Amino acid sequence: MVKRLHDINQSGFLVGWLVVPNVVLMITNLLAMTGNPDRMGVLETIFLLGTSVIVLTFLVVLGFRRGSDGNNQYGPDPLKRKPS
Repeated sequence: MVKRLHDINQSGFLVGWLVVPNVVLMITNLLAMTGNPDRMGVLETIFLLGTSVIVLTFLVVLGFRRGSDGNNQYGPDPLKRKPS
């Protein structure tokens, strides 16, 4: 993911957006605010929807968006052919 983010001239730290909701959910489970196995609470629903939106955004951006043309701050264009 980081290599693909660099290909579109974005920071690799954006991958953290996939980790943050899960870490927050684990912390709320430890504090007994969420984690009821019998029914899903409001906080769990919010984290699930938020994570789903983030994952879909990453899928569209990383899967379908074309890389930046030419060199960028992370290196040369991997698709640019070198003259032979």
